[in-house]
Amino acid sequence: AFKAHVRNLSAEPAAAQRLTGLTESLLSGYTGDLQWAAIKENDVSPSRPILIQDRIWAILLKALITARRDEAAEQLWFKLLELGIVPSITLWNGLLEAYRETSQTDKLLRTWSIMREEGIPLDCKSYIAIITALANKKDMAGALNVFKSFKEDLKNSDESILVYNSIIDIHLTTGNLNGAADLLSQMKAVGPAPDTVT
Repeated sequence: AFKAHVRNLSAEPAAAQRLTGLTESLLSGYTGDLQWAAIKENDVSPSRPILIQDRIWAILLKALITARRDEAAEQLWFKLLELGIVPSITLWNGLLEAYRETSQTDKLLRTWSIMREEGIPLDCKSYIAIITALANKKDMAGALNVFKSFKEDLKNSDESILVYNSIIDIHLTTGNLNGAADLLSQMKAVGPAPDTVT
């Protein structure tokens, strides 16, 4: 419901202002006159009964960046850090996906580099965002190198099929039918097993 609400706001002429207002309203739950939001699950109490989930902030970050309010998104990120909220992979992925969708590849690569340097546990969504962005930039060698890292790190993940399907889609989109066929053969031989999307 919240994601749909933000999507509707994003479609309005004054989207940037409405999104900024919504962000400020939520942040006031931590620091406003009537504080109602808990920062951590252990802090939930009768006086602060609501824990704002990371996915809420991820949706807002992505919406702000998509609305070209990068500065507001950065301010939100640093405000969350200031409050003592440790960004989860959900928040990091929100940044990656937003930069990918707005073709801000340089910012995406910087974010990816920070995640690697800080030892953030990556998941399949993280890898899909960076692989797709590199492929869109026509850097297939870079995309395949990241895919190689993925296979070393997360091949046995329950969602690994999503990354493999992304690579096949990229091969097909770029006309590399042999690459798609070869990967499909590998999947049939050693997994992950192709699904209906494949």
